Amino acid sequence: MLKLINATPSPYAHGKAIYESHYILEYLEAEYPDRVPLLPKSPDRIDAALFAKQVQVVADGICDAMVLSFFEVQREEAKRSEQWMARQNRKIDGGLRALADWLAERKTPNSLVDDIFSIADIAISSCLGYLKVRFPEHPWRPVFPHLDRYSQRLEDRPGFRDNVPKPQMFSKKVV
Repeated sequence: MLKLINATPSPYAHGKAIYESHYILEYLEAEYPDRVPLLPKSPDRIDAALFAKQVQVVADGICDAMVLSFFEVQREEAKRSEQWMARQNRKIDGGLRALADWLAERKTPNSLVDDIFSIADIAISSCLGYLKVRFPEHPWRPVFPHLDRYSQRLEDRPGFRDNVPKPQMFSKKVV
């Protein structure tokens, strides 16, 4: 199955690869139901749960655009499309602006949804971690300083501090 969708496996559970952020998070929720939920669970918190999913979708969209940009930059310069890169940059910048705006609306910006650590925080941290690794020159920090401070607070959590993303080195041409 992984070859069909060109997915890179991450963790393994019960002898099977778990891949794609949505699938990994749903697996964690199902496998560890007694832990703090990654989505608000009470029926009266449906808006919070949907908002957490919305944040996750935006963060995933930013990541998709960053991956497309990364591969475009790997192409020979003569074959690169400036229009394509501009389109991906608009997606990245627009997504970052939405995340920053949502964060600015929070009274206590330690987490984005209901003041509990949720999939929204994981998605944002993963997104910004990839941005820092693959596009360190991107000027998002001075543009959205409160998003940068939020990112630093998340990175101070043990689970994030112990799993800092590092760039892979490609020995073969990727495109």
